[in-house]
Amino acid sequence: MMSKILRMLPSSPIVAALLFVTGCSTGDERLVELSRESVARQAEQNRLIARQSTEIAAAAHELVEADAQARNEFIKLCRDLHAERSSIDGQRAELERDRREIAWQRHRDPMIAAAIQ
Repeated sequence: MMSKILRMLPSSPIVAALLFVTGCSTGDERLVELSRESVARQAEQNRLIARQSTEIAAAAHELVEADAQARNEFIKLCRDLHAERSSIDGQRAELERDRREIAWQRHRDPMIAAAIQ
């Protein structure tokens, strides 16, 4: 008989807690009050979860925007760096041409001076 009663009891922890708190009283007022409190707590938890979800979505959106901006800045910096390297390569090539011309003049000038004397 007792096992039949136990099988008939709901397995929900909230309902079990309500039954435990209400005890063996015959009045439904306490059960109704506990049910209302439980529903109110659940509604508050749902509001909190909804607010947190909204905040998380906003934070994720800001993160995506910041990431896109950082990537654009990185691309711009890479382009600037490439332009600077190209400029430096051009200057290095010009410097190398000047160095060769000076070396050739150092070799040629003594020959011309010797030929003039």
